[in-house]
Amino acid sequence: MSEEWEFYPLLIDDSPASIFFDLGIQSEAPLGGFDWLGYLRVRMQLPRPDGLSSGEEFDALAALEDGICDSITASDDTVYVGRNTSGGNRNFYFYTRNKTLFEKTANAAMLRFPDYEFEVGTRPDQEWNAYFRFLFPSARSMLLITYRRVCESLQAHGDQLTAPRDIDHRVYFDSRPEAEKFADWLRQNAFDITTLEPLYDHASRIVVDFVRKDVPADIDPVVLALFDNATDLNGDYDGWGCEIQADPPE
Repeated sequence: MSEEWEFYPLLIDDSPASIFFDLGIQSEAPLGGFDWLGYLRVRMQLPRPDGLSSGEEFDALAALEDGICDSITASDDTVYVGRNTSGGNRNFYFYTRNKTLFEKTANAAMLRFPDYEFEVGTRPDQEWNAYFRFLFPSARSMLLITYRRVCESLQAHGDQLTAPRDIDHRVYFDSRPEAEKFADWLRQNAFDITTLEPLYDHASRIVVDFVRKDVPADIDPVVLALFDNATDLNGDYDGWGCEIQADPPE
């Protein structure tokens, strides 16, 4: 288990879900010998109407997670890689090289939480498909993670993220006609194009730079719309940036 954990929202079978996962372990995964996926499904007591966890149950679920994960990963035979919350359940995922020990330890750990219904199981997963194909975010969801970090960096410098300001973006294309189509869409959505020309060291690659006044706190839907439209035209969205606008000292 690494120190680099992230979360992101998504839809699973058209229902809202939230995934919290170990992003840092991807560089090592799959771990040799950890060929079994172990799961622990816990039925929440006070889920929200949409099936996600509620504020009322936050402390209880946090204590449960800390307790079971400390117990299950106490030996070197099991690692915790993430959880999914949806449909009124919180599902915890582990990889283990000893499925019998995992099942025994998980069942014993849940004895400390008698008010919760649960299910424990294992299945072979040598390629870590549950991690890479389920817990790991899509390119679209990774955008939300990446730019949440940008916002956190702005906040660390005193920016409250609420002041409108010029936000710069860049997209790359391998086709001039596709770049022009994207530029038309940008103009229709009030973006000002500052660059639309071949990349200086790559004559066949077109760079499109553009800017619009937006609020960083509300940037996610803007970024997703840009990503989706660029991707539809085979473009590569390269990200956004803006100047820090820190509150003046009192």
